Amino acid sequence: MSLHLYDEPAGPGRYLHFLALSIPEKTVAWKSRVGDLFLSKNGTGFEIGVHDQWVTPSGKGATLSLRKIQWPKVRQADSDLGKATSDIFHMGWSWITGTPIITVWLMGLDIATMYLPHDRKLEMQLALGMRTVF
Repeated sequence: MSLHLYDEPAGPGRYLHFLALSIPEKTVAWKSRVGDLFLSKNGTGFEIGVHDQWVTPSGKGATLSLRKIQWPKVRQADSDLGKATSDIFHMGWSWITGTPIITVWLMGLDIATMYLPHDRKLEMQLALGMRTVF
C-alpha cells in the first residue's frame, strides 16, 4: 500500500509506503538465506518507508525504509537455532536510461541486524542491478 503525500514544485513526488512481506523457505531451486543461516519455515514481516520519484530530471527515484522480519525457524549447517528476528535499514536509488524506457538501473544498500537466540549479527549488503522489458 502506498500513500501519496505531496509533490514539490521542482522536485520529487513523495510517497509513504507500507508492504507486508512473506519470505518463502525456498524459491525455485534455492533455499532462502539470512546471512549464513537457512530458513526452515517461511518468514514474515513488514516494511515502512518513504519513496521519492523525480519529474525533473525524469526517471530518478530514491527509497528509505525499515524492514522488520520474523524468522520462525533458522538453521546453521545441521543445527536448528530456533527463532530469529531482523531489522533492516534500506536505502535504494533508481534511474532510467533512454527513451522509450526499457531499462531501469537499481542500486541499494542494506544494513541488517539479526537477533538470534544466543547471538546478534550485523550484515551490510551493497547491490547493483537492472530491470528491463523484453
